[in-house]
Amino acid sequence: ALLDVAWHDALGASVVGAILAVTAQFGDFTQSWLKRKAGMKDSSNLIPGHGGFFDRVDGLLPVALIVGFIGATFT
Repeated sequence: ALLDVAWHDALGASVVGAILAVTAQFGDFTQSWLKRKAGMKDSSNLIPGHGGFFDRVDGLLPVALIVGFIGATFT
């Protein structure tokens, strides 16, 4: 059942979720900083009006790396 999770499991999941949320924001800010430093408005023309492909996945990429690392390390 959904509520049969031990408190330490729920706390651990909450901590990991918070870390991943901060990581996603860091990825977004880093990609925006790199675009400003390069003097570009969009990272590509693949998705017009949305800042390019990397603006869609800039938060997902670092999170996917961390989730992959966690999965490889703790399973």
